[in-house]
Amino acid sequence: ARRVQTYAGTDRQVRGRLMDVLRANDSPVTRAELDVAWLTDTAQRDRALYSLLADGLVAQTRDGRFALAGEE
Repeated sequence: ARRVQTYAGTDRQVRGRLMDVLRANDSPVTRAELDVAWLTDTAQRDRALYSLLADGLVAQTRDGRFALAGEE
């Protein structure tokens, strides 16, 4: 039997929270606006954001804001 990873507290959950913030905004958001999405573990939040950038799901604008890829 394959073990199913719990969702609560995982990097997947943090990535989802960050994506929720980006989807809820029509324009790019600041790092501070993303930071409030996950206050529990800042290192985990940073890791999730960098992985979203590396995966091409999130883009950073020239002025340092963040948006869904293709909407920056």
